[in-house]
Amino acid sequence: MFALNFSRQTLRDGSLILLAAPWALVPLPGLATARPDIGIVEQLQGEVALERDGVAETLTVGRTIARHDRLTTAVGARVAVTFRDGSRLVLGERGAVTIEDWRPEQGRASGVLLLDLESGAARLTAARPLKAPDKRIELRTPVAVITVRGTDVWSGPVDSGTGIIVLAGAIEVRNDAGSVMVDRRHAGTIVRSRASPPEFARGFSPDQMRKALTMVEFPK
Repeated sequence: MFALNFSRQTLRDGSLILLAAPWALVPLPGLATARPDIGIVEQLQGEVALERDGVAETLTVGRTIARHDRLTTAVGARVAVTFRDGSRLVLGERGAVTIEDWRPEQGRASGVLLLDLESGAARLTAARPLKAPDKRIELRTPVAVITVRGTDVWSGPVDSGTGIIVLAGAIEVRNDAGSVMVDRRHAGTIVRSRASPPEFARGFSPDQMRKALTMVEFPK
């Protein structure tokens, strides 16, 4: 919300007019600029919080999500968010993720979905681009950036590192030390730190897959 600053000017006939100064738009204190809704909370369990503009609130099913919102989950909690493009994010317990950006497809090179996964496990099922083959979709972890295209991908703790597993589609995992492509179902990589490159792509055992998916599943 903004207020206008005016200057006064008296005309020769004695009438008074108000002129808006070049710096006329001044934010009113205490009022946040509204941001468009880009998604909705589809499902949750346990204690899940939303942080927006420095204010925290308890999430409920049906709550809308906007850019720059930060979601956090307590022990045993889960939350699933569906975005306007059909993409779906599930965050497991003791997790934190910021919806850094989301923009609709409006041309071949447009469309953005950027998620900063700070902690915990997450599963991102990214919708296939309808108009924009170069749509930018990234799941960014503390140790690597995962670039996806119409992909179902999981990321979370594995063997004292960050595991990244492809459930469908293909991904690129990169950091300051290197990159790796993964294009096989139930294959992936482990990244130990931002200073060490992603390990060579490899398959994960059924037991490892079960443990990974359990972190982002809702009890039936």
